[in-house]
Amino acid sequence: MGVLGAKPKEKGNDAIYALTKDKNQELRIDLQRHNGEQTYTVYTTFYIGDENNKYTLTVSGYNGIGGDSLSYNNGMKFTTKDQDNDWSGGNCGVSYYGGWWYKDCALGNLNGLYGQSGVYGWQYMTWYYYAATTETFKQTSMMVRNKN
Repeated sequence: MGVLGAKPKEKGNDAIYALTKDKNQELRIDLQRHNGEQTYTVYTTFYIGDENNKYTLTVSGYNGIGGDSLSYNNGMKFTTKDQDNDWSGGNCGVSYYGGWWYKDCALGNLNGLYGQSGVYGWQYMTWYYYAATTETFKQTSMMVRNKN
């Protein structure tokens, strides 16, 4: 199943770029803890650059009750284990086990490893400013929609 609005051959960040290139999108992030507790975060501005710009993140306008763990990474290029674009001394894509818009790593890591209840660490699916902890989440989702 492809991403709505993306060309069939597009994958990953190319599909997100295709969805957000008109720069009129918002992002909602839903988070669920292992105990069933759920929360959300919304950003009224969300888009990424194209491949030539290394999928640079533009995000702002936080609201919601889930905490703002993404604005810290605004303006960052996407880092993976084989494309180190972060500001840390190492590669956050390697140490955090997933691609993300890392800066000097991150305060959230929704592409991290899945962990069981009671597991903590930046390498897992975390969102620090929700509970001031690196506890892994049971489920996360990122949803993009047009503001119109």
